[in-house]
Amino acid sequence: MNLSYLSKEQSESYKSKMNLTEDEGHIFDMLTKNYSVVKIASVMQMSTRTVDRRIKSIREKMNNLQ
Repeated sequence: MNLSYLSKEQSESYKSKMNLTEDEGHIFDMLTKNYSVVKIASVMQMSTRTVDRRIKSIREKMNNLQ
């Protein structure tokens, strides 16, 4: 999930509307900086599978906004 196309204002707007958990918020920020799942997992000290689940949750929350 690449969110690097979002401006800073757009990403902050999405974050405030989506009610993200703390982990999801950190992952969302890294996705806006075009981090890979492997890099996010390394930074967050979690498995890539867990990162994938968090991204799925973020994607669902974004879709619910539309």
